[in-house]
Amino acid sequence: MDIKCPKCGALHWMAECISNSSDCFPTSGMCCFSGKFVHPKLGYPSAELNALLQNNMPQSKNFLNHIWQYNNALAMTSLGLTVDHAINNRPGSYVFKVQGRPGPYVFKVQGRLTHRAGSLLPQIGVTPLYAQLYIFDPAEALNFCMQHPANSGLDRTTMSILQDMLYHSHSASI
Repeated sequence: MDIKCPKCGALHWMAECISNSSDCFPTSGMCCFSGKFVHPKLGYPSAELNALLQNNMPQSKNFLNHIWQYNNALAMTSLGLTVDHAINNRPGSYVFKVQGRPGPYVFKVQGRLTHRAGSLLPQIGVTPLYAQLYIFDPAEALNFCMQHPANSGLDRTTMSILQDMLYHSHSASI
């Protein structure tokens, strides 16, 4: 994300910019509709998260390539849904365009969306997942998390950074 909206300060990728905006002053209308919508300012991300997002750390490339998996690995619940994969697999596609340029992967849900929350304690002999991880010592939780097959492409140092951020920013609730 290397483009900052001059109206609201939201960060965007160049591919999200309006096609008729200049290369010197690229703009995106997706965040605030070019200043027509004023939303409350969000707090700044932590220095560590910002460094990961801005490609300022050795782990940034892995983080940006697997950002969805990092999000899933640290989630409190899992989603119950049917994903419509056909939307991204049409003939001749990298289908979707944002302002005339190739766009992002589209995640389309078909039918009902639910959140699956299991029991607080894992069954004996079963590796803890999701919210169950947050009742363990952070080092032990990190080990459980990194052992899960879905997390095999994730970097342990990055996962530790993200986990520490969650513990520090939500210490009262975790």
